[in-house]
Amino acid sequence: MAHIVIVGAGAAGAAAAQALRNRLDDTHRLTIIEQDDVVYFQPTFLWLITGRRKLRDTGLPVGRLHTDGIEVIVSRVTDIDVERNTIYYNESSPMHYDYLILAPGVDTSGNEDENLMETGHNLYSIEGAVAIREQLHRMTSGRIILMATSRPFKCPPALYEMALLLAEWFHKRGLLHVELCVYTPETTPFEQAGPKLGQALIQLLEERGVFLFTDQHYLGVDPQRKTVRFTNSDVSYDLLIYIPTHRPPDFVRDTGLTDEYGWMNVDPFTLETKYSNVYGIGDVTRITPPSGIDLPKTGAYAHFQAWVAADNINSKLAHKPPDRFFGGISGCIIETSSNKAVAMFNDLYKEEPQTVVFPESRFWQPGKYLIERLWRKEHN
Repeated sequence: MAHIVIVGAGAAGAAAAQALRNRLDDTHRLTIIEQDDVVYFQPTFLWLITGRRKLRDTGLPVGRLHTDGIEVIVSRVTDIDVERNTIYYNESSPMHYDYLILAPGVDTSGNEDENLMETGHNLYSIEGAVAIREQLHRMTSGRIILMATSRPFKCPPALYEMALLLAEWFHKRGLLHVELCVYTPETTPFEQAGPKLGQALIQLLEERGVFLFTDQHYLGVDPQRKTVRFTNSDVSYDLLIYIPTHRPPDFVRDTGLTDEYGWMNVDPFTLETKYSNVYGIGDVTRITPPSGIDLPKTGAYAHFQAWVAADNINSKLAHKPPDRFFGGISGCIIETSSNKAVAMFNDLYKEEPQTVVFPESRFWQPGKYLIERLWRKEHN
């Protein structure tokens, strides 16, 4: 009997758990360790802010993953000894594993400076999304700044989606004296997807009256003067929405499986680490394929990586060579309004990345809801 442990119950971890449960027989044990009681489908944060979702519909209890084939432990991992195949949680309880999938995502809370936490609202937290929604209903004029504090950040298009959805939200209410400004450290929107998508998003932002400022690096915020300082200017704001700095969890950094910045090093095709029984998937990894462009941290890539890791563990248990490899082909649906979206498909594993961008259409927007249904199914 083998014991497979998955750390993290987000998009990557839950997908891997369900894939393994469907492949393994009952002689094997499968355990998920997740630090939070509730996990969220983060695209719903934008819908919550703009009134298309209620708070109760944004997340699911982790306990719903528990079945006859999956054990769920709600606890914070404190340490992993990859030499001894041992994982520690609750500061004292060791657990042995035969195979380990690390999918803890990234830490996005507590990485801000005090002034930013005091005056701004975190777009990537449920508390931030609720606060933004409340602020919008009080606002009739003024300047909203949406910014990413640093790179890399997960789901890069979310920053631009939020700006486009807010532009529609204010326009429908006739509030034409609200100025929307996006400040990003990227040189073009969703830079990793290539210039075609970047140009499409720039055009859409211009059409909606959203001001875009690229290559802008956050330096600090003055809550008293209500100004944000970037490398090139100081900008005043009435509402500040930010994507915080992303960091790998400390216990991942301490495994010895990471690069100098703490991101996990994995084989770009099998997703194995230097230990053949330890896999890294999702946002915690840094994968640089032949194109030289680091893979974006997106839910789509996380799902595909989860299926590859699950298949390869199943092959090992059957004493067979890997029969599934990750190939860097993925897509993205970017909402531009409440009923339209643009779609993108790309292959970053080519030496010259290939990207196809489909124009804004009503056809693509339902795809977001299908993705949400898949996420809910995997967490049920």
